[in-house]
Amino acid sequence: MAAKSTSHKLPKRKLSECDAVLGTNSLDDKTYAYDSGATTTVMFTNSAVFTNSNTANCAVTSCTLKASDCTADMPAAISSYITVDGSDYSIKISQTSSAGYALTAFCISCTNGAQTETKTINVKQTKDCSTSTLTDVASDVSIDYGASSSLLALSGYAAASNFFTYADTTDCGALTCELKAAGCSSSWSDTSDVSMDASTYAVSVKQNEAAGQVKTLCVKC
Repeated sequence: MAAKSTSHKLPKRKLSECDAVLGTNSLDDKTYAYDSGATTTVMFTNSAVFTNSNTANCAVTSCTLKASDCTADMPAAISSYITVDGSDYSIKISQTSSAGYALTAFCISCTNGAQTETKTINVKQTKDCSTSTLTDVASDVSIDYGASSSLLALSGYAAASNFFTYADTTDCGALTCELKAAGCSSSWSDTSDVSMDASTYAVSVKQNEAAGQVKTLCVKC
């Protein structure tokens, strides 16, 4: 007796109403300043990161943070400082990294149970600028007598970098400087003999003192 076989077409799976409701928004890179008291700053709410066309029935139920490829673990440089809230799924940052970190990418992956959506985000935190180290590069200077009553600009002291150098201009901004009396606590008042430009920090000195003179002062930056 010949065997008989039959085939049946299986019905196509009906998509859940939550299978295609999540999307992503365009996000700017984020930069935060060091702040020892800012431990739970909201970086993005969940709705700022993801769109959801059916929040009533397809709300996000969980989120995790990953590396920028959305697979590996979070980068070590930021894993202790960036978290996702377990209730509203907002992304939070602790701005307490004293060393700071360069622009770093990470991924947030969220699901509503039927659909998973991911988004890569870039974040940077500047360092604690109170720990910046300034290196003194200034030294004593002498000039020859000049008949002009105009102050003589010292070419070797034309900018803040001629007094101090430091490596944190990107995070902490350029140096600002001022003249102070010896000891660096009192203001410098003898500006007819030595002055500093308030914008460039260039120093100029009196040159027509026939008997010569010695001035001791402080540059504070």
